[in-house]
Amino acid sequence: MHRRCLTFLAFIAFGLVVAASAQAPATSMPPGLVVVADVKGSARLVIDGRSSNLKADDHVPQTAILRTTVDSSISLVFSNGTTLRLGPGAELVLWEFLQAPFAGAVPVASSPQEPSISRTALVLNRGELTGDVKRLRDDQGSSFAITTAAGVVDSVGGSLQLAVQIAGTGSAAFSLKAVDREVGLTAPADQTDTAATSRKRIVVQPGKEIGVSVQIAPNR
Repeated sequence: MHRRCLTFLAFIAFGLVVAASAQAPATSMPPGLVVVADVKGSARLVIDGRSSNLKADDHVPQTAILRTTVDSSISLVFSNGTTLRLGPGAELVLWEFLQAPFAGAVPVASSPQEPSISRTALVLNRGELTGDVKRLRDDQGSSFAITTAAGVVDSVGGSLQLAVQIAGTGSAAFSLKAVDREVGLTAPADQTDTAATSRKRIVVQPGKEIGVSVQIAPNR
């Protein structure tokens, strides 16, 4: 088995643990709605191993993979009002997006806060992502997390920018910028630390940017 595959699965598991720490109450939430607002160039949607061309107004289901080419980008709108833009040469997994039912239209521009509690878990394998996260009802259990090679990015609302650039030497350059509200980055614990004491959440203040280089296990 490829080591990169194992590393990828480990990062997903870690991201879901972090996201679950602030998850909504035990009441079951149905999947929310994610719609493709715009496609520039060529992009692909992978569902259960089947790939198809991505186009505007497509719905993106749970666990779907979104891939852009080197000269394309896509925009997504979530039913809690959050919007994301995926840049060229990127790959994003919509691991989970759940939302409690609500009445009325999706508040993309009409309200600064999401209309009901939600839980979002994404995986950015490579590329650039910019987002405008609606103010979450985090006091009621809402959460927003993006798992990357450098750790898990979390936000309770505001604009953010992050990028994962894969090098051919088994490393990746990661950057994260908080535009108008702080965001967090929680690095995965050292695998030799069974107590997970080495996990540390870094807070990136508005207007600040951090960058790190991380190692990615190469394929055998």
